[in-house]
Amino acid sequence: PDMCYEICQSRAGCTSIAYPKLVLGLMPSGAKGLMMAVMIAALMSDLDSIFNSASTLFTIDIWKRFRKAASVTELMIVGRVFIVAMVGVSIAWVPVIKETQGGQVFIYIQEVTNYIAPPFAAIFLLAVLVPRVNETGAFWSLMFAFLTGVVRLFIAFMFQGENICGVKNTYPLPPMIKKFHYMYFSMFITGTTAILAVFISYCTEKPDPKFVSESFFHSLCGCCFMWEILHFKGCVILGG
Repeated sequence: PDMCYEICQSRAGCTSIAYPKLVLGLMPSGAKGLMMAVMIAALMSDLDSIFNSASTLFTIDIWKRFRKAASVTELMIVGRVFIVAMVGVSIAWVPVIKETQGGQVFIYIQEVTNYIAPPFAAIFLLAVLVPRVNETGAFWSLMFAFLTGVVRLFIAFMFQGENICGVKNTYPLPPMIKKFHYMYFSMFITGTTAILAVFISYCTEKPDPKFVSESFFHSLCGCCFMWEILHFKGCVILGG
């Protein structure tokens, strides 16, 4: 733990800086600069898209709901202030990330993603494959999945204890968390969301066919198939 702290100021481990250390220590000067430029560009691209997307969602979906007569200038200022606030929260959260999951940022990102993201994929697939799924079923199933994922994430972090490099963590993690890997939880929450969405949709009003006909898989495949047939016939006729 002391050696880890001397290298990366974290007693949980230094796996997150292993690759940058290899790049800076082993590559020649030209390749080193190129790799650092690529890594920084990728990082800035991710941060830029995340902050701008979050700012747009807050400004358009939340702020404009309460300030219906807000001008473009006001919305722009609110969006920029929200980005600054997001940056501050992100910086304040860095120590938490460094001390969780043994200091392994990749595992931390995967764990958080598997708690929250899979239900959205399930609803998207249902919307394309099952025309009976409606807005009510999608909304309430996503709300259930989101709350379940947040509770699971909160419990996992609350009972995680202190991760120290080379020292076994003896903190009493609940069996339902300890023996239920986050990837298994991802499969569970995906299936539960799909079943709940279908159940609620069949218990509520059927969606209007004119709103789902152009987004349904069979309709799209039918259109593509007809286009391929027409294209083939046209090529045959033009080719003689």
